[in-house]
Amino acid sequence: MKALVIIASICFILNKFFLLLPFGTKWVSTKFKWFLGMLGAILFIIYFFSIGSPMLSTLEIGLTILTLYRFIVEEKRSQIIEYTLGIFTGIIVFILYLNMKNGFIQDTELLGSWGMIIGTFFLIQDKLKMGFILYGIGHLFLVYFGYSKNETVFWNLQLVQAFMCFSILIKEEENRYNAISIIVCLYMLYIGYDLFV
Repeated sequence: MKALVIIASICFILNKFFLLLPFGTKWVSTKFKWFLGMLGAILFIIYFFSIGSPMLSTLEIGLTILTLYRFIVEEKRSQIIEYTLGIFTGIIVFILYLNMKNGFIQDTELLGSWGMIIGTFFLIQDKLKMGFILYGIGHLFLVYFGYSKNETVFWNLQLVQAFMCFSILIKEEENRYNAISIIVCLYMLYIGYDLFV
């Protein structure tokens, strides 16, 4: 499962990298940026089922649907579809809440899921700052969840992605690029060391 987490996380890291740095990555198509997010979500559906967290798989199904929308429409967006996706996002938020109330998921799973699903909804509408801040908060809650499940690689990669998301607060793109590059490079060195030592 470690390889699945790493591959899925790399897909999400690249997705975030390209969305956070749109001007420096013009050579990457919008479709490819959203495809990476969709692929990461699909891989995490499998991962969360394998560690006994079907509700986080439900979150990833929601993320798959939202990223699929942006993958398909690229720039020709529809207000009606985005309104429908807003209702869909609200339904997922409510389902996750009911599952927490009934004891099926922990509060950290709930808050992490809320941050990610609502953050993704903002991202598909190109509201990057709010989307990435919420997404980063979601990642931080999943750091705690992964830590409590002894999923070391998972929670570490969630932490890297949280830092990447919060880099949206760095206004100048070149400084944001440098911050993200340092975070990712240091972390990849850590993962490589962890895998081979």
